Amino acid sequence: MTKSLLSSLTLIAKTKPVTDPLIQRQNKLIARIEVQIEMAKCFAEH
Repeated sequence: MTKSLLSSLTLIAKTKPVTDPLIQRQNKLIARIEVQIEMAKCFAEH
């Protein structure tokens, strides 16, 4: 029983964290812009 249970499992590759400095800078910039958009929406409502 144990062997059949283990053989039914599938293995997947672990995703690697982003280590490219260019991608990291882009993600940081996107996050900052999203914060600014939220602040502008809040400011426009009040």
